[in-house]
Amino acid sequence: MSLVTERTLLDDIKTNVGEVQINPTQYTVLERLKNIETNTSGGSVTFLGYGVVTLDANPKLIVSANTLRKNVIIQSGASNGVLYLGYDVNVTNINYVVMLNKGDSYSNDSYLGDYYVADSIATDTISFGEV
Repeated sequence: MSLVTERTLLDDIKTNVGEVQINPTQYTVLERLKNIETNTSGGSVTFLGYGVVTLDANPKLIVSANTLRKNVIIQSGASNGVLYLGYDVNVTNINYVVMLNKGDSYSNDSYLGDYYVADSIATDTISFGEV
């Protein structure tokens, strides 16, 4: 694996899982990944799910609460209008936690509850993944 690929992989992990301290001369790439899993989750990172949700005019639950979640990533579709992310069904274009423009993404490694999205265009999509 090239240094560029290693750095890209480690940057992706840092972005999606969190900051991880690694001595680059001490481990092979596979050993590094195993170490990251152990240090970030107390054992291993478990894939919990992913998907794409088509939105409508009403706030929609896109990711359900999960006490096992270590991280969630939510991304607006590339052709979407503005989407509004919140923690309950009361999310609107004036009451929201995060506003996502087309292609924007959001990540959180501490909130374990529900995620809802409000949208005014019935064909917009949003994707998510959680570990």
